[in-house]
Amino acid sequence: EQLDGVMNYELRRGILAFLRDHDPSPLYYALTEVMPNAPKRVQDCQMNLIGTHDTVRAMTALAGQLPEGHTNDELATMRLTPEERRIGSRRLCLAYLILATLPGIPTIYYGDEVGMEGYSDPFNRRPFPWKHPDEGILAFYRRVGALRRTRKEYRRGAFRLLRLDENVLAFSREEDGRRALTLINASDAPVTFLLTDTWNDSFLNSGKAVHGAYVLPPLEGTVLTQ
Repeated sequence: EQLDGVMNYELRRGILAFLRDHDPSPLYYALTEVMPNAPKRVQDCQMNLIGTHDTVRAMTALAGQLPEGHTNDELATMRLTPEERRIGSRRLCLAYLILATLPGIPTIYYGDEVGMEGYSDPFNRRPFPWKHPDEGILAFYRRVGALRRTRKEYRRGAFRLLRLDENVLAFSREEDGRRALTLINASDAPVTFLLTDTWNDSFLNSGKAVHGAYVLPPLEGTVLTQ
């Protein structure tokens, strides 16, 4: 007679604040206060999300103008500039990589996987762009899905936060001796990670073995596995 889980809006707030505003505090709260206070069975089935019918579209929230001070007529026609969309696309991919490799069930609001834009209801409910999807974002989502299906750590594996600051997020998942390490660089400059073990770069470099100094390009993320 209980809920199996809830819509994890605290995690959404944390991911958006980290990627857009370089503010790690809301994400730290979600990962170290909210998540650990739920039983493990709830953590594993929590409804994790970055967009819903009640929120600004993830792409717009990550790179667009803030809605405050604009009328509904203005919001109805506002779109990302080409530069905002370029940055928003990278941030959206990072947001989904984070979401899909944390404990819980990643939930995709229709159209986020092809980069739909829009402010709050009703502007986040436009028709799906069947003729003009963003194939790059869609391909990234599919790669993340394929990785998640092949790694059992993402079902019930233990979570460990390794690093979180204004630009960098690193955490691991482990199950029965198998480990997966998520690395995120939200900055506009390369970041170097020092790896004490040998890992396989399962996401960016087709399983290439990496050890020691590992450089992650700007606005990039990857998953290393053992």
